[in-house]
Amino acid sequence: MANYIIVFIILVIAIFSIKGYIKKLTVGCCGGEREIRKKIKVDLNDYKYSKIMNIEGMTCKNCVAHVENELNDLDGVYAKANLKKKCAVVNMKEDINNDVLERTIKKAGYSVLSITKN
Repeated sequence: MANYIIVFIILVIAIFSIKGYIKKLTVGCCGGEREIRKKIKVDLNDYKYSKIMNIEGMTCKNCVAHVENELNDLDGVYAKANLKKKCAVVNMKEDINNDVLERTIKKAGYSVLSITKN
């Protein structure tokens, strides 16, 4: 009887593990769908400054949404991240210090490899 209980417990653990793995594959590594909060009717001519941030740690579309949301929450910023290139193009109305941009990305849980002017 004890063997059946142990097998049952192992089977339950295996089922929950498989279900969790399937959810991760379908939803993404970051847990759930994130809505990208973009500024509406953006005219890039209003953004005089532009930088390219090479970002480490983005692995799915949810990561891209998280990075874009954090950067777009800064005043006067419109950002667009690219998962394949592992970067974000940050358009700014005023030149923002690289330290501020880097702290924003770190707060989101990612690492900045480099920041260059676009």
